[in-house]
Amino acid sequence: MKIINNWGFGIAAIIILFLLSVAATIIFASFQKVELVDKNYYANSLVYQKQIDKMKNYNNLKDNIKISQSGEYLQIIFPKEVSNTSISGEIVFFKPNDSSRDFKTKLKTDSVNCYQIALNKLVKGKWLIKIDWKGNGTEFYNEEEITVR
Repeated sequence: MKIINNWGFGIAAIIILFLLSVAATIIFASFQKVELVDKNYYANSLVYQKQIDKMKNYNNLKDNIKISQSGEYLQIIFPKEVSNTSISGEIVFFKPNDSSRDFKTKLKTDSVNCYQIALNKLVKGKWLIKIDWKGNGTEFYNEEEITVR
């Protein structure tokens, strides 16, 4: 049997291998899950100045929000500057690697301005907590990154 030693055959083989690798890459990429941070990112970007103002208000506070894991609960303790007032707002629990785990909850604090949520509602791993709240008639916004153990 005679071995084909033709440069045309080699070029054709390389082109075919290249096209097969491109096709395999396209097929592989089409099955990957792509999650956007926000489905309405354009609409939210138009009102972002209001959020920047809320973040400035938060940065002007003397104390920061304190987040701790104690026992079976995650505690969010609000600054003493806004104690003695009713704190209202919303907390978004954002799981960066799995959007199906994201959820929102209304902010309800106890008498010492502490919000608690059971840790069994949060899977282990990294979470971003987005707190949009109002106290003393001023709106605030803050994001905190935590790791649930």
